[in-house]
Amino acid sequence: MELETIAAPTATDLLGRMSGRRVVVIGDVMIDEWIWGNVTRISPEAPVPVVAVRDHSFTLGGAGNVASNLRALGANVTFVGAVGDDSAAERVRSLFAATDVDARGLVVLGDRPTTRKTRIVAHNQQVVRADWESTAPLDAASRGAAIAFVEEAIRDADAVVLSDYAKGFLSRPIVEAALGCPLVIADPKPENVGLYAGVNCIAPNVAEAARASGIAIVDDVSLDRAGRALLERLGCADIVPGAIVETLSPAAQQLVSVARALSYEARLLIMDEPTAVLDRAEVETLFRIIRELVADGVAIIY
Repeated sequence: MELETIAAPTATDLLGRMSGRRVVVIGDVMIDEWIWGNVTRISPEAPVPVVAVRDHSFTLGGAGNVASNLRALGANVTFVGAVGDDSAAERVRSLFAATDVDARGLVVLGDRPTTRKTRIVAHNQQVVRADWESTAPLDAASRGAAIAFVEEAIRDADAVVLSDYAKGFLSRPIVEAALGCPLVIADPKPENVGLYAGVNCIAPNVAEAARASGIAIVDDVSLDRAGRALLERLGCADIVPGAIVETLSPAAQQLVSVARALSYEARLLIMDEPTAVLDRAEVETLFRIIRELVADGVAIIY
């Protein structure tokens, strides 16, 4: 395989391929609430800082952030998830509408709040976070409504993204409904990885892959064992014989690892976090290698 003969695509070329794609995002949506301020004194009531609030903002979090990012890349996005019967749910709908994400697939749950994470930040430092949430699984009626939304949404979809934040929305019946789409990508919590058997690829980072496989990843040998264990657990061993999980480690090792993945016929790449900052030559080489991987049918997970 002569990588040197492949023209390097630009980031614009790669990201431009998302334009017009029909993607269904299914998972745990939440509201990220941000309270911004300054600290000038300690409270006389307790040894805690007093934050003088100067700004207050809200953003989509969890699977909602995934949907928002895909829409920003030009995809046509449909969202399926759950909210409570509260004011935070109205804010979720408003934020989806502002980003032009189709959120008709939101199931309303009367027995729990919309997941909300409130962060107080002073001088660019998070002081405290308060969470409103329930992680209980959906009841049968709500799960049935969610499945109906999924089945409708995937009829003309190019891909499904299952975004799992362990808040109780995703379950095996919902995953099975999503498998009717030709391409299903899952970003599971390690404790839930068994739910995603049959998907095209999963997107753990190294720590999550170690937890999900039960194998400490300390070198290439343990990485290989963990990857094969995950593929076997998800029913992929017979579908992709000889598949391997490869990691992208810091700096130039990222490029070496991708090149090695080519020779191993990788079908799943686990990219370490955080990725290193590459110089221009390294970026061009990485794009060249990625283009060859994609042409070979390799799933790139980051």
